[in-house]
Amino acid sequence: MRSLIYLITEHDARIPINYQHALSSALYRFIKEANPDLSSSLHHSRDFKFFNFSNMKIPKKAIKGPEIELKKGTHVMFNFSSPSGDIPEATVAGMLSTGRMEILNAKFTIEKIEILETPDFSSLASFRTLSPIYIDTVRNGERWDLMPTDPEWRHRIEENSRKKYAHYFGREYKGVFEIPEISRMSSKRINIGGQWWRAAHVEFSVRAEAEMLRFIWDTGMGSRNSQGFGCVRYLE
Repeated sequence: MRSLIYLITEHDARIPINYQHALSSALYRFIKEANPDLSSSLHHSRDFKFFNFSNMKIPKKAIKGPEIELKKGTHVMFNFSSPSGDIPEATVAGMLSTGRMEILNAKFTIEKIEILETPDFSSLASFRTLSPIYIDTVRNGERWDLMPTDPEWRHRIEENSRKKYAHYFGREYKGVFEIPEISRMSSKRINIGGQWWRAAHVEFSVRAEAEMLRFIWDTGMGSRNSQGFGCVRYLE
């Protein structure tokens, strides 16, 4: 299930360019408002959390050093998705209950929440990232952030997708999983909690069964999805 959240700023404000942690915290507050037990289980879980959100789309903005300047009345939107009905339902319920959203010192009115229709997937889908994909490996005993140009990237993405699928559905995904094409790629460094993560905006295709493609659309591609990595837009 995926929602498109429309916001409008209530006053002039600034938020950090690396706002992902602050946005994630705001979403947790909405879940807690509607379902405290669900919020607690998600927050304390060391397993996959199975929700995802995109970068915020801000048509009118100004970059001031490490911050984004938002004028009063600025329109903002972002995607929020999850394969689990409980998580998006609690998030939307919390939003409707409060009618407002706070990201650090920036206050927004929630204008509209649009529930998006799930695409009709077949066996091959093209995607474009709405937030960069993160995946890593271990080399020489240290974390190594992978880019799509690295030969290991495809393998680690497939491994991660199969592992998340098995954890969520309680059964292994035994179908094909291939990334036959990567047509565009750009690197992005994001600071979360004082730590830098190197991720990639990508346009790519995936060949898999329809259930896996829907799962990718709902959950995100790669790891750290609940921190705002790997949200994808379906192209065809």
